[in-house]
This record gives sequence, structure tokens and C-alpha cells, in this order.
Amino acid sequence: MQFKRLLGLLIICFGFLTVKAAPEDLRVMILIPEQVIRRQVPDPAVETEMARVLIRQGFRVIDVAQAEKLKARDEAAVVLRGGSKQALIDLGLKFGADVLITGEAFAEEVTPQPPEVTQAGFRSYQARLEIKAVAFTTGELFISEAFTGIGIAVADMIAAKTALQRTAERAAPVVVAQLKHWEAGGSRVARVFILKVSGLSSYTQLNQLIEKIKQLPNVVAVKNRQFDSSGSELEISYSGQVDRLAVALESLDLRITNVNSGEIRASMK
Repeated sequence: MQFKRLLGLLIICFGFLTVKAAPEDLRVMILIPEQVIRRQVPDPAVETEMARVLIRQGFRVIDVAQAEKLKARDEAAVVLRGGSKQALIDLGLKFGADVLITGEAFAEEVTPQPPEVTQAGFRSYQARLEIKAVAFTTGELFISEAFTGIGIAVADMIAAKTALQRTAERAAPVVVAQLKHWEAGGSRVARVFILKVSGLSSYTQLNQLIEKIKQLPNVVAVKNRQFDSSGSELEISYSGQVDRLAVALESLDLRITNVNSGEIRASMK
């Protein structure tokens, strides 16, 4: 009995450490509107399930209040339909997110109902989830997938919600794997990071810094987005993780003051 208790404690501790040790530091915002055909859905099952899985995997999920969520969905839809890159960046900054997971989900009653289902007093629904992931800082679309699932229950709405939840359960592992792959710099193209530098004395010094950054390992390209009295903002295409880029930048007389998944802030020494 004591051995079983000890084993149970070890399993719990190992699970706790596994979750806490997750390397991901992406701040993820989930906006996936859903509907049951011919009905309104007050509490989206897909967003709830997706957030649950991502949190367990160590990702930081932005908690958007229900009152703000509808507005945020509309804003994101407008930007993704043809808004500027800066509008996408601004939306990410507004909610403090690095990645937007969006798309749409719906469930529809299976017609005709299978005889074995109706004879048992159940209802069945089929759901479809189309999901995308977009980087706020670059606009890069790095996930675009579709999933389906079935839900069966006695209550009509429970069957629909079960179908949506099970579809999200199928999608979540794929989303987690691709988020990790992208965060590790494994996307097909180099990831773009924003570098904000203060303390530059001249435009000449900025150009010298840009040339030095171009010489760093894994740097594909550097683009100057802004230069004024407050500093400069650069886009760095880099095939690697943000922490490695930050370490490399410290060798160029830069003092790193802040690092997140999509942005690095620094000042000249």
C-alpha cells in the first residue's frame, strides 16, 4: 500500500514537472466562432477545449472577456480579410498576443438519423472545424487544417456540443505540434522578429548595426521599418529561436532589455 502511494506521488510530481517545464512562451489568442446549424451557441466548446489543451502543454492563452470576444473576432476577421500588416501587429499588441488561432466551427444534425441511434433514444450530430494560426508580427499563416467529428447524446444540444468538443480534441494535438515546430524555427520560411533599438546616435550608426546583424548566423534578412529620435525598429528574418537571436545580438554592443516570442527590445551600450 505504501509503495502504491509513493508511486502515485511520483507520477503526480512527474506530471507537474512535465507541464511546468514546457519550453513554449508563445502567448496565444483563440478566436473561433462556432454555431450549431439553426441555433446560437452561447459558450463555444471548441475555444474551451483548445485553450484547455494548450494550457496543459505550457502555452500562455490570452483570456479575453466574453464581452470583448465578439468585438475581437470582428476585428480579427477584418484584418485577416485584407487589413494592413501594421493593423495585424497592432491587434496583437492590443491583446498582448503573439499568435492568433482562428477559423470557424459548426455542427449539424445528422439526417436521417441512424436507426440504431434513434431506437436507443439518442441524437447524433456531425461537426466540422476549420482552423488557422497566424503570427501577429509577420502575418505568416503557418497552420491551415480542417477536422470533423461526431457527437451522440440524449439531449439535442449536448449531442451538438459533444461533436464540437470531440472535433477540437482531434485538432488540438496537431495544433500543439505545429505551434512547437514553428516556435522552434522549423517553419518552411525564416521567422520574422521585431527588434526595437534605442540610444542610436545617428542614421549611420543604424546602418552599421544593420550590416553587423546581417553577418550573424541564421540571419536571412534585415529590414529597417522606422528611424527617429526615439530609436529604430527593424525586421529580422531569422531561422531559429528568439532567445538565440537575443544572445547573438548582445555581441553587437546591444543591451537586451525585453524579449518575448515576437519582439526584442534593446539599447545601445
